[in-house]
Formats: sequence, structure tokens, C-alpha cells
Amino acid sequence: MNGFVSRLFQRLDRPSSILAAVFVGAFLETTVLPIPFELLLVPLMLRYRKRVWPIVCAALAGCMAGAFAGYAVGMFAFQSLGQFVPQGPGAEQAMQAFTARLADNGFWSVFLVGFTPVPVQVATLGAGIAALSAGTFATAMFLSRGLRYGGLGLLVHLFGERTLRLLRQHRRKALAVGLLLTLVLAYLLSGPPSGTPSG
Repeated sequence: MNGFVSRLFQRLDRPSSILAAVFVGAFLETTVLPIPFELLLVPLMLRYRKRVWPIVCAALAGCMAGAFAGYAVGMFAFQSLGQFVPQGPGAEQAMQAFTARLADNGFWSVFLVGFTPVPVQVATLGAGIAALSAGTFATAMFLSRGLRYGGLGLLVHLFGERTLRLLRQHRRKALAVGLLLTLVLAYLLSGPPSGTPSG
């Protein structure tokens, strides 16, 4: 599948179709491809530096479209099949507790996923399953991905060809921050839901 996306970008790597390619790539990353889209996005930004901000907007639009697709699938699947999903003693209660915690910390849970190694599909499907408010979900996803794509665009705008070198130099720091945020996310989703006694 990753090879398919690379070939798609190569075929659509033209000024007239590059925004459509970015939209499709971001949509696929958010729905079915758990890959770092930045690996393709940054080289495109460098090649089309005069169109960096339209590229950022296209990526954000594709991401939001994919995010709502995942959100809808999660909500539909839970409403249609939810009563059959839990298996084993206590599974149903565990599922209810998890969705309650996600609902309590929905904004920060969705927002933080955008900066962690956790696949974004976890946030989109989980938000749908937990029936998180569509407004909260959209705001968290928009801010998270907007900062991520916009930050890359700003780096390319300011540093040009040095961007890739800077990203490589600070890769370990970025990974450390991502792992730390993953721990924060795990904490938010592991504590007792609000109003539930911890003992």
C-alpha cells in the first residue's frame, strides 16, 4: 500500500494536480495508512515552495475528511455492533469504562494523538465509538493536524532545503517528546472516569 501511495504521488507530481494528490494522501493516511505522511509531504513542499501554504491547506482538508470518515465508521460500528463486541467476563464493563474516559478527556486525547506515534485511526475510531461531540472532535483534530502540517510548512518557508537536515538532526528529540505525550495520553485514558470512585 505504501508503494501504491508513492507511485500515486509520482504520477500526480505536477503543479496542476499536486493539491489533489496531497488531499488524497492525507485522506489515506488518516483512514487506512498508518504511515508518517510527512515523509512525502516535506519533499513536495520543498519542490513547490511557492505553494507551501496551499499544500498545508490541502493536507489539512484531506486529513479532516478522513478523520470524519473514521469518526462516522466508529460511531456506526458501535451503534450497530457494539452489543456483540465485548467478549469474556467484565469485557462489557471495561469497554464502557474506556469510552467514558475517552468522553471525559476527549479533546486532549484526540489532540495529543496528533503528536504521538499512536496511529491517528485510534483517535478517529475511538472518538466515534465514544460518541464524542463532533464539535470537540473537529476542533481537537483541526488544531492538532493544523499545528503539525503548519509547523512543517513554516520550517520549509524559513529554512528551505535545510529543513530535511534539521528534521533528521532533531529526530531523536521529537521521538522522545512523542513518547512522553504517549504516556500522558495513556494516563488520561487509564484513570477512572469522572464521577467514578477510584477505590
